[in-house]
Amino acid sequence: MNIRVVKFVSLLLLSSVGLTLHAQDKNVKAVQETINTFFKAFSEGDFKYIQQTSTVDFLLLEQGMIWTLDTLQNKLSKPKPAGYSRKNRFDFFETRITVKRAWVGYHNYADFETAAGKRKIHWLESAVLVKEKKSWKLEMMHSTIVQ
Repeated sequence: MNIRVVKFVSLLLLSSVGLTLHAQDKNVKAVQETINTFFKAFSEGDFKYIQQTSTVDFLLLEQGMIWTLDTLQNKLSKPKPAGYSRKNRFDFFETRITVKRAWVGYHNYADFETAAGKRKIHWLESAVLVKEKKSWKLEMMHSTIVQ
């Protein structure tokens, strides 16, 4: 085989690997951003935006309870204590993606503040997301408080 042909084929292979890694990296960021956006909407009580980041059959397994979008809407409709705020921080330790499905494992750290004081909570969570059109949507989430 001609050395030019070998170089050309090698260059093509390296280019395709680079493009694949770039696309994978973009998807990892998009999946993790969906988690961030969901919790930002949850913290702000923005149910419509939660719906935009979730599938219609979304399930949250929360401390031994099964929550649906209706459960979330009910929780968000309740008044918050005076001075309420919630800030989340995530430490993603695993993100796996196939063509239209992803699962992610992460630590969720939340700082809560009300007029009564401050507190911190740490959860170990996992989520399954599906790609609908060009967006990643949460299909299922599992959450356990870390003590």
